[in-house]
Amino acid sequence: MELTNNKPVNLESATTTAGNTPTINEISGVITTAALTTAGLASTSITLTNSYIIDTNTQVHASLEYAGNGFAILNRMAVTAGQVVFNIINLNASVNFNAAATIKFFIVQKTTN
Repeated sequence: MELTNNKPVNLESATTTAGNTPTINEISGVITTAALTTAGLASTSITLTNSYIIDTNTQVHASLEYAGNGFAILNRMAVTAGQVVFNIINLNASVNFNAAATIKFFIVQKTTN
């Protein structure tokens, strides 16, 4: 595998955008969500639009940072042409989320040799 267009990934200087439906047309980026209020054992979807996601063979690698109430994990990511949907799940049954989350991602194109 190779990075898309052989561009280096640098999440320290990546494009950052806020909101739950961001558009970042770069191979890497940082999404800061709106303040989340997800109930216990529920999930919130964040849909990223990105022109580097060309088809379902595109791999999107991501990590989640969350420092509010609840217990957040980044679950299944649905990839389709032009977008990926990240699901953030609150594993705490009795506490709602009360803060924004940060998703850092980078994109890799699957190549055939």
